[in-house]
Amino acid sequence: MRIVQATGLISLKYGGLERSFVRLAQEGRARGHDLTFIWERMPTNAEFVRDVEQAGGVNVVIPARGRPLGFAVDMWRWLRNNPTDVMHGHFNPVALLALAAAAAARVPVRVSTLHAGFSPAELAGVGLRSRITVRARNVLSHRAIAISRAMRDQFVDLGLDPGRTIVCYLGIDPAPNSNSRDRVRAEFGISVDAPVIVCIAFHDPIKGVDVLLRSVALMKPVVPGLRLIQVGASLIPEQTTELKALGRELGIDDMVIWAGQRNDARDVLQAGDVYCQPSRSEGLALAILEAASAGLPSVASRVGGIPESVADGRTGVLVPPESPEALADTLVDMFENPERRSVMGEAGRSRVAAEFDLGRQTVELLRIYEALHEPGS
Repeated sequence: MRIVQATGLISLKYGGLERSFVRLAQEGRARGHDLTFIWERMPTNAEFVRDVEQAGGVNVVIPARGRPLGFAVDMWRWLRNNPTDVMHGHFNPVALLALAAAAAARVPVRVSTLHAGFSPAELAGVGLRSRITVRARNVLSHRAIAISRAMRDQFVDLGLDPGRTIVCYLGIDPAPNSNSRDRVRAEFGISVDAPVIVCIAFHDPIKGVDVLLRSVALMKPVVPGLRLIQVGASLIPEQTTELKALGRELGIDDMVIWAGQRNDARDVLQAGDVYCQPSRSEGLALAILEAASAGLPSVASRVGGIPESVADGRTGVLVPPESPEALADTLVDMFENPERRSVMGEAGRSRVAAEFDLGRQTVELLRIYEALHEPGS
């Protein structure tokens, strides 16, 4: 089959989602399929672009921002010149525009993925436009793939056809990390015995990094030498500026290492004792799975698909969102119980290998395509 991924992304990193695209190209080629990835602009990481192409994938740029009609027309023209068997749309609005173009071009299989939902606060006020967008997937997609049960339930409640909505978890590559704990800590100037939290998140408010900063401020007098390594950036520079200003206002500027956007986030995890994901909304949280694969327990918000990423009490601890106090109390308890951290870390490593293996999940996705493409399906 000729399979197209309309990503809806301006890719600034080489993280878990990007690695899943590379594996999709690899596994697809092994099963006799051709993969094309449609980008808003060429991904910035040269290694990622190279790996996609070495895996047999093709990178194509069709700009969309500020020109939805132009993108839809360009996508339709591209599909007419490049006959396609499967169109898979990811992030909106590109996903729906590409699926509409695919329907007009008579692409036989159309699939969309539900990567992210709504926070509890947003869900209470979902408007007509969002509901129409959700229902449009019923018309444009033969299958909607949710990356967690929580996402499936949320979107079915908003009008998605439950008979055509399935769950297919994303996976991670449990490849060994290349750096040791001491080496990574030395890079950041952190002592070997310092208590360290790692958080990998964009600086969008939905990720709740501000909540974590307030928690660190509460922990300051209780956990001597505490350091936070925050990996991430933003397409909106003001979001980063505001977070750094909050750190200074809270008096924890010397405790926070703003590592920026990095492509070796899995190696950075080696420096941590605990991983923290204080999100206000989350589809699944690949970073939590990466942390578990590195042997770190997680303290995370009980929102969206995070309870499917963290086995509460076994591989980490879930706390209410928007609660710096609960987050701080749980993190302090983690630092006071190193044996518990170790047991949870090993349980997380085993669970990820058993349930979230990237190769296995990629093959499952390809089987979905193949089943839909069979005559009479």
